[in-house]
Amino acid sequence: MTNRKINELSDSEQLMYCTIRIESEDILGNVSTGTGFYFQFDINDKDIPVIITNKHVIKGGIYGNLVIKLRSSDSQYIIDGQERFRIGKFEESWIMHPDPEVDLCCLLIGPIINEMKKQGKHLFYKTFYEDSIITKTERDDLTAIEDITMIGYPNGLWDEVNNHPIMRHGKTATHPAYNYNGKEEFLIDVACYHGSSGSPVVLFNQGVYLNRKGEFIAGTRLKLLGVLYAGPQVINTGEIKIATIETRQEAISITRSMMNLGIIIKSEKVLDLKTLVDAFINKH
Repeated sequence: MTNRKINELSDSEQLMYCTIRIESEDILGNVSTGTGFYFQFDINDKDIPVIITNKHVIKGGIYGNLVIKLRSSDSQYIIDGQERFRIGKFEESWIMHPDPEVDLCCLLIGPIINEMKKQGKHLFYKTFYEDSIITKTERDDLTAIEDITMIGYPNGLWDEVNNHPIMRHGKTATHPAYNYNGKEEFLIDVACYHGSSGSPVVLFNQGVYLNRKGEFIAGTRLKLLGVLYAGPQVINTGEIKIATIETRQEAISITRSMMNLGIIIKSEKVLDLKTLVDAFINKH
């Protein structure tokens, strides 16, 4: 399928374009991959687009590549293939969440959009908005077991020809309205491999779904529930350890296996970055 019309994308197809593959290169030339997703803040009545990911995805990055998608100049068609936008001083370019225990950061992409325009190219993406984030009332109305979709690049896998991510389906493993172990997090039942760090986790239902009262609701429900950052691992001694989702594969002497669980930062924490983005814009 070539030259897909933008206005013909279904809801699920739009999710194919909400993420971006991040390639981070350290001082030794080692390249790791992770997932970012597009988000738009409303700051002083201005739309401020950013990319959200985990801090550990870009940690130690001297250079970085963002694998982007392009659109036609008239905004009608998605252009096939991919293009890498290279950034120097990569880690320094990101705005970090102020809490060291919250593994989130963001990158302003306005300068990237402007630079692409100078080259006669036009960035294409679908973004999450502030009202995409599930509200407290909506979260409280969820049941303990909900269908979720996670979009990203597990094990670095992707559709390289079309520059599409891998979309995976699973369930919530703890109630998303509760704070898992007292932190603004919850668990999902999906195998979470390296490269998935920074993946958005969405509540996505089409057709008919049930609310917590057991009532059938007709329509589409699409809400940003959170961001993957870590998962429990079992090491060969039988000990269970919580570890961030690695961004590259390494030869290690200790056998670790994932438990097919992921730890998700609640999407509300993304809004904590808004004030920092506003301050950064005013400073620059």
